[in-house]
Amino acid sequence: MELGKATGGDSYGNDLLGLMLAANQGAMNGNARGLSMGLDELIDECKTFFFAGHETTATLLTFTFLLLATHPEWQERLREEVLEVCGNTQIPTADSLNNMKLVSMVIYETLRLYPPAVALFRGTDTDIKLGSKLIPAGTVIIVPIIAWH
Repeated sequence: MELGKATGGDSYGNDLLGLMLAANQGAMNGNARGLSMGLDELIDECKTFFFAGHETTATLLTFTFLLLATHPEWQERLREEVLEVCGNTQIPTADSLNNMKLVSMVIYETLRLYPPAVALFRGTDTDIKLGSKLIPAGTVIIVPIIAWH
């Protein structure tokens, strides 16, 4: 919340955290448009993103290393690509990853074969209407991510 004060009080940035902080500020100022978020909700969302990001990244790296260990020829091809893009002295960065086509291919194939989450589970707090369907409060909605592939 201090960031908003340090930047003049009108902007928290345009990333997800900035939007949530702005929504929290709206809740504190009585935002009537329904776009507000209480402090407890903001903290819960931050925890969700932290733990979900940690878990999915760990799963991706685990299965990527497994695939590379079982396919040493691809491990060598990726090593050559990293050395070609970064050289012997430069550490790979997020920007340099944009120039590594084989690394991207292996990451995408790993995600296809071993998605970090096979389904999303969400519960409804209130009755909602989804198209022509009425979904009552307390319903658990399952979205099968694996079926999208």
